[in-house]
Amino acid sequence: MPLSKTSCFAAGMDDFVAKPVRPEAPYPVILHWLEAPQRS
Repeated sequence: MPLSKTSCFAAGMDDFVAKPVRPEAPYPVILHWLEAPQRS
């Protein structure tokens, strides 16, 4: 796992999309989180 992705997860982020963003890259990530159960 690249350092930037590792440091993002260590900071508490839930997911990661690398730059430069390919136009098709965010859709699977967005769909994943739209379908995820809500946290309380």
